[in-house]
Amino acid sequence: MKPQLSPNVLKLLRQCMRVKGTSVPVCKILDVLASEDGDVSKVANFFREVKERPLREAFHSCAQLLRALEPYLRRQLPENAASLPGEEKSPKQLATAEKVKLFIDGCSKGNPGPAGIGLVFTDLEGRIIEEDKKFIGRQTNNYAEYSSLVEGLKKALDSGVKQVFVFTDSELLAKQMLGEYKIRNKTLFALQCEARQLIRHLGKFTISYIARDQNKRADRLASAAATKASGTRSES
Repeated sequence: MKPQLSPNVLKLLRQCMRVKGTSVPVCKILDVLASEDGDVSKVANFFREVKERPLREAFHSCAQLLRALEPYLRRQLPENAASLPGEEKSPKQLATAEKVKLFIDGCSKGNPGPAGIGLVFTDLEGRIIEEDKKFIGRQTNNYAEYSSLVEGLKKALDSGVKQVFVFTDSELLAKQMLGEYKIRNKTLFALQCEARQLIRHLGKFTISYIARDQNKRADRLASAAATKASGTRSES
């Protein structure tokens, strides 16, 4: 029978996973785990499944540790347990939120090919407020990335949101919006102009580049929109 982690350890891991991108050293988490009788060996068993090298060499930060722990925690948690952190729902609705984080992604199956966008709105603590996905026809990856920004901004403004903090795993999109890269493609330039017009109606706007593994939910939504449309077209 599989060992179960104690409620205290699960609570600790949940709390840590709420902090996206944290650089808290792994050793601090280990210190807390060490105070839990018997649970250290259970967590250690997981790491033996994943890496055959010292824990502190394999995982250098809290974020890496917790991303690696996620599938293990899913196996340990009972079916009726609360969602893992990052999947928790906010009591707010988008229409009642003034400040949101917006995770965006665009996907093209073929570049150009069937394309989709994914949007994930969260509160400032990272709890999901709303998600959306949309098929946008046959487009390139970059077109899809810009479309996700435009659609996300429209949705936020239509809901009365005043401050939007955007996160994207497209370095090109982020740096072009920040003015660090020039746009030579006329189609993308038109989409950027549309995005900038929408931004003028916000009280505050930021855009940040993040690693792809920090944008998994938006990525899955965009891919699902593109894949479903692609599959439907191929069957017809």
